[in-house]
Amino acid sequence: MTAFAPLLGLLAEVPDPRRGQGQIYKLPHVLLFSILAIVTGGNSYRGIVTFIDAHRRKLNAAFGLNWRRAPAHTAIRYILQGLDPAAVEPIFRRHAALLRGKILKRALQTASSSVTWRIRP
Repeated sequence: MTAFAPLLGLLAEVPDPRRGQGQIYKLPHVLLFSILAIVTGGNSYRGIVTFIDAHRRKLNAAFGLNWRRAPAHTAIRYILQGLDPAAVEPIFRRHAALLRGKILKRALQTASSSVTWRIRP
């Protein structure tokens, strides 16, 4: 999904706390789906799993995944609690800066296209 490509790219830079063989679900997708679940009202690890279960087919199609089921809530907890906050924060700050830049660019484009210049003699 192209709308989430920049964020997914940034989330790919987050160091994965899991061992190599414990990475059935890729970290950027787990993080993105956790964010989407929380934004839509999920307030627990089980809520994140419920969101992924409810939207799994759409998420698979949109992101080219082949998840047969959502990760267990214990896996989500292990992943999220294992993240290094010092490594995650700069990535979210970069994303926020990108968003501010896009918003500012749109505002300037809108303003410049809607401004009527009046020249007085």
